[in-house]
Amino acid sequence: MKKKGKTALSARLTALCMAVLMAFSLLPSTASAAEGTSFGKITEEAEFTTGSYVMVTDTGYAPQKFDNNWLPADELGTALGDTIADPAAETVWEIAVTGGTATIKDMDGKFLAPKGGNENGISISDTEYQWKWECQDGKFTFSGQGEDTVILASNRSSQNRFRAYKTTTVSGNPNGYPSEFTLYRAVEGGTSEGTVAAPQADPQAGAVASGTEITLTTSTSGAQIYYTLDGSDPSDETNEARKLYSADNMPVITEDCTLKAAAVLEGVYSAVQTLQYTIDESGTGEPGDTAPIADGDQVVIYAPAYGKALSAEYNGYYNKGTDVTEESDGTLSG
Repeated sequence: MKKKGKTALSARLTALCMAVLMAFSLLPSTASAAEGTSFGKITEEAEFTTGSYVMVTDTGYAPQKFDNNWLPADELGTALGDTIADPAAETVWEIAVTGGTATIKDMDGKFLAPKGGNENGISISDTEYQWKWECQDGKFTFSGQGEDTVILASNRSSQNRFRAYKTTTVSGNPNGYPSEFTLYRAVEGGTSEGTVAAPQADPQAGAVASGTEITLTTSTSGAQIYYTLDGSDPSDETNEARKLYSADNMPVITEDCTLKAAAVLEGVYSAVQTLQYTIDESGTGEPGDTAPIADGDQVVIYAPAYGKALSAEYNGYYNKGTDVTEESDGTLSG
């Protein structure tokens, strides 16, 4: 009788363990993006702005986060159409666009960079690396800068995995090293749970007049935006240089600077948007500059074909004019 009781107890314990294992097997995988995530294809340079992206080569492979000196390849196929739904989280990259360069960050917050030394390879670090990007016929490429004359590409002979390869290697065998990407960006309202859209700036980076106010927006409803003008991290809550953006507290460009901005919602920060601004020296009133004429301004009416300016003397109906010389800097003398 005792033996039978032990057997029954053992059977009940086995059944309980199996039930627990089955329950865990029904839980959603943490390796997949949240349900409802949708990524739409972009086809023009103007559409390439800071956001979450899936990058797909013409061979149908997408790079995933760094693993053992490679970026593994996620096979998505060559018939994707205009949208990708629910991609694996490892396949999603946060790309911050600044003019003709961009940083590429993985799901763990690590920045992608070439190996360095103008060698084939790939690396990740906590430091931003600015990739040079180009768009041609709707396809995007990402190249190294400075001594790193490399380009991000897939290696078809190495399980389609990704690294940065020397430009000469890729150009000599473009079919073996696909380097052109179709980009799919997370659409508004379709980002994964916990993802905050990075701020967008108006005007964008570049030369602006001194005193220009920069408008910052984010497509994430309810998110706040923090910014800095000294190039420091606006998502660092201990950073005393960061400021909370509002209509009454907009960044004002008065000198060449690096503006960084990040949106935050319920403690979750977006990718940091980085923008370089310079002061446009034209129109400051210096000799040779042009500016609108205001009431009370004194002006010279100059006829360059005759080398004369309008004078106060007349010969009948005709102005006598006065001889003037136009200097190389655009000023008049005489």
